[in-house]
Amino acid sequence: MRRGWLWCIAALLAGTAVRAQHPRYDTYSGFEVNTMPVLPALEQHPSLYFSSDFVATLRARKVDQESRYYTLWHRIRGDALKYQGKDMSTLDEHDRPRAAKTLAFWWLLEEDPEALAGAIEALLLAFDGVPKTGEKPYDEIYRATWLQNYASAYDWVFHELDSAQNTSIRQLLADETEYLRRNIMEGDRLAPRPHNHRSKPAWAIGTAALAMSDHPNAADWLEHALEASNTVTRYQFSADGIYREGGHYWMYNAVNLIPFLWHYKNVSGVSLFKAFQPAFEWPIRIRTGRGQMPNIEDSFLKPAPTHMVAAAYKGAVSTLNPEVDFTAVLQWNFATTTLISQDYTGATVDVTWEIDDYILFDSTLPMAAPTAAPNQFLDGGQVVFRDRWEAGPSDRYLLFHGVADADNHNHPDQLSVFIAGNDAVLAPDAGYGPSGFSDDRRRSWYTTAKAHNIATADGYPPIADNLLRSPFMYNVTPDSRYHIDAPFYAFAEKESGYLRPADVRLRRAIAFIDRNYFVIADVLSGDEEHTYGTLLHGRGAFAIDGHRATWETFENRFGAAARLDAFMYPTTAAITHKQGYISLFKDERYVQYTELSQTGSSAAFLQILLPAHPNAPVPEANDLSTEDAVAAAIVQGDTTDTFLLQDTNRMVEVPGLATDATFAWSRSVDGTWRTLSLREGRVLRSGEVSLMADAPLTVAAEDSSPGVLNIAAPKEEPLAAFSISYPGSESVTVVLVNGIATLHTNDAGRIVVGTLTTGVEPTQSPLAPVSIFPNPFIQSVTIDIPAPQDGTVTATVFDILGQRIRLLRGTSATEVVRFTWDGLTEDGRQTAVGTYFLRIVGPSGTIAHGQLVRMR
Repeated sequence: MRRGWLWCIAALLAGTAVRAQHPRYDTYSGFEVNTMPVLPALEQHPSLYFSSDFVATLRARKVDQESRYYTLWHRIRGDALKYQGKDMSTLDEHDRPRAAKTLAFWWLLEEDPEALAGAIEALLLAFDGVPKTGEKPYDEIYRATWLQNYASAYDWVFHELDSAQNTSIRQLLADETEYLRRNIMEGDRLAPRPHNHRSKPAWAIGTAALAMSDHPNAADWLEHALEASNTVTRYQFSADGIYREGGHYWMYNAVNLIPFLWHYKNVSGVSLFKAFQPAFEWPIRIRTGRGQMPNIEDSFLKPAPTHMVAAAYKGAVSTLNPEVDFTAVLQWNFATTTLISQDYTGATVDVTWEIDDYILFDSTLPMAAPTAAPNQFLDGGQVVFRDRWEAGPSDRYLLFHGVADADNHNHPDQLSVFIAGNDAVLAPDAGYGPSGFSDDRRRSWYTTAKAHNIATADGYPPIADNLLRSPFMYNVTPDSRYHIDAPFYAFAEKESGYLRPADVRLRRAIAFIDRNYFVIADVLSGDEEHTYGTLLHGRGAFAIDGHRATWETFENRFGAAARLDAFMYPTTAAITHKQGYISLFKDERYVQYTELSQTGSSAAFLQILLPAHPNAPVPEANDLSTEDAVAAAIVQGDTTDTFLLQDTNRMVEVPGLATDATFAWSRSVDGTWRTLSLREGRVLRSGEVSLMADAPLTVAAEDSSPGVLNIAAPKEEPLAAFSISYPGSESVTVVLVNGIATLHTNDAGRIVVGTLTTGVEPTQSPLAPVSIFPNPFIQSVTIDIPAPQDGTVTATVFDILGQRIRLLRGTSATEVVRFTWDGLTEDGRQTAVGTYFLRIVGPSGTIAHGQLVRMR
């Protein structure tokens, strides 16, 4: 390996220097790679995608008629037949590089001399008629793909070139590479800002350097490519992989990125895949049930070809499924993606994507679905609520979008939502019009606030607080206040401001109720009177009845037939129905949307959104709002869900619910309480359930299993002490907080978690310290507690559902009582691997708690 030195002299002679970047481009949380260029000691061909000993494998892949390879091979064959025999001088600047790469690859597979001749002819005419004036006569994003296509073709036909042909082709490729190298980042004539117009040509420059690694400028080209790429990955990506230009431009980057990553690894042995792993995890974390990236920012629904990088992640671990190589999750993601179109890159006029797919996909690799929780909370500002990882007749999906603003393809969509359910997209974002960026007639629509599922103030969209902070800060992600994740209740809240009117604040919260439907709770407040609104866009046939809006989608290539019922409160607010462009689906032209609005210094809006099958019964909805709070009840069969939203901590009572919380929910089934949640409240009463807290509390609670109380709490703040009572609470022996047993007392049905300084106090003495060894254990575990002053003690083991597993008998020593558990049940059966809970009781009640973990 070597680092070129001639480029240093060339740079000095040129007298150029890399421009200092604007401060905004160096203050985000993205990532970067080592820019030290590494080149092989000797240029070899083929080497970009594979070496010569892999050609036999490529030829063998096309034989299996049931495989993906066979389908791809027929597409490659169709392109090869289209270009074979053509006069390359008659092809335009888009087709000629495609022809060069396609015919060169076809020659490798079929040993067709006519294809070889065509590929060489195209290479000898590379960039013919494409001027290099520095005045951007041709877009650099296309030139990037042309250069990679020509470099690949050159790599594959290298050994068939005579000396004159080789010299001529290398000069053409070197001239284009030097042109791009001099005009991105340094000259900034082509890509003055770090986004896809810089990264795509950067990766192409890197590929050219690797294809011509013996060229005296190769090290300079490669280093410049890595430096230019870093300016984009630092700014457009978050540390957890979110791409701020949206899924369309993530995919548009992948057209050049994925080949370059493989080229660097294959030619120089340098793998940058580890650094880019978050960028390949992100499309999986936010995927819809059908595997698509939502159309946030300028975008259509886009798949992620993760199968094309899967082989690079053998041995890598991801939190998506830590039990398998990340390889398997990448394979699964694409295998379970429904392609809307085979030509999904956004660059199909220039790319030969099926060739890259044919080479880089390895069908022998295993597949494994994610085992991570379906709900995903990303530090970069996105939250995904879902009930499962794959689509189904009753799947649920909501993307809560709150990423820091960028300066390219950026929409006014802060704190917007994208909703899917029942295997259909129900409430899309604005995204792109049918003609994409060139859709000037509609662009004035889909880059406005009214085109997004957001909350507005005087018609303006929210923004992150960077423009409002002192000192000024760039790249500020909206504040995330709370995250709760439990099967019965998930919750996220984000906060933002407005550039205009600058006095307004927005708190938007999303609740995912029982993994079944969604609630959007908006609180807006300002110093002066404003007109506030909240917008919701749906797909399909639209109907409105009072404050219930309904959209019904029809079955097509984007999903199944489905329905979205939206109940909007307060009913005293004005609701209007409007029409705009759908701007997502090319075969659907218009979107029907609603705007709920009210005027004042503050406003609160509650939207209850229920995905459903087209013929499902419509839930009963009752407006319970008062002058002080917005409230509603949703009745489905024997289940009643009551919601309340307010902007302060007044004590408010509506039918079925009384609380001082700013947001609350209570569920009853056949009149019996089952579940509740509150945000920043001290008191909640609903029927026979009563909760009192020492300080403002954000929490959810569920009584679903005998003897067990499930508590879900946000990780952002300590859990305030509280007490709760309800029918049946006297039998509770296990209290789980986020799945972990916690110390508590239970005095005649009043459960106390933590130490209260007000309200009901526990009557039992403080719990005794407990010693458990070993823990985790495999065969047996010993538990010691200090010997009590009087009476006997017993210890009981419970499983995670609160079912009694074993009553233990203790042996007394001078200072301790010792219990031993051999991992068996009362009837002598072995217990399973997992978590168990211990309760030790003396004459005066519970004196100790513990948690036992059994391993294999």
